[in-house]
Order: sequence, then structure tokens, then C-alpha cells
Amino acid sequence: MSPQAIADALDSRKAGQFVTVVINRKAHLRKQWEMLDIRKISRIQIQLSSYANRAPVKEAIENGTRDAPELPKHISHVTTLGNVRFWVGHNGKTYFPYPLIDTNTTSEYLMNGKPITVDALKAHCYCLASEFPNRPSKETLAERGQVPFVGVGVEHITAIR
Repeated sequence: MSPQAIADALDSRKAGQFVTVVINRKAHLRKQWEMLDIRKISRIQIQLSSYANRAPVKEAIENGTRDAPELPKHISHVTTLGNVRFWVGHNGKTYFPYPLIDTNTTSEYLMNGKPITVDALKAHCYCLASEFPNRPSKETLAERGQVPFVGVGVEHITAIR
């Protein structure tokens, strides 16, 4: 989707509302397997709020256990369309950044359009380790004054519900 299409889809949504985002992207493959057509289809829930406004982050900033969030180093600036925030990378790529809600998140992999299991992908060593990150729990992040977060390249977003 384009940034304008995303902004239009979210135009009537209110701050704090949960939204489902569907993502379809090429899996992160090892160099010798880059010619394969392996895709990851994810359905994630995000919250239309600022990362700094989420309770664990806000509390940690207020009590001085962490500093206010800063933009990642690969991001040059923030832009908005309507009430929707986007990041623009130094490389010109546009991202849709929002706090992630850990409920109702699903992912599936397709190889040449047919389902393939994560176990099969790992057994054949098709993917980079970054394809299957070992993320800290929501509780561990909260202890650090953080919340789950995602910055999705807009070109990978296929639907917003």
C-alpha cells in the first residue's frame, strides 16, 4: 500500500484504537537460496498511539529509569499524512511505525505459493536467523520501560482492517 492509502484507511480511526495490518514480504533468505520464492504473510495488531504514550514507556520516562525514545539511526525524519505517522529512512524507504499488540498475531510462510512450516524452513536452512527472532516477553520489555514495537515498510502492507 502507499502511505496515502494507509492514511485513507485509518482516516476514521481514533487514537488508541487497535488495528489489524496484513503484511506480505519476501522472507529473509540465505544468499544461496535468494532465488527461491519464500514469502511471509503476517497479520499483526497494532495500536494507533505513540510509543512514548504507552504506559510502561511513559512511566519509565516519568520516574527517570529511561530517556525519551529517539528515532532509530537509519531513520532521517518523521512525516504525517492526516493523523498517521510515518518514518522516512535515509535510503528513502517509508515505514509505518506503531506499538504492537501481542494478541491475534499470526504468520505463515509460503514457498512457491504453497504453505511450508517454520520447522521445514529451519531444517533446510533456507532463512537467515533474523527471520525467526527470539524476542523478549511483554513483561520483560515492561520491566525495561519498553513495549513491543514494529516499523513495517509500507510496500509490504497489503491490507488494513
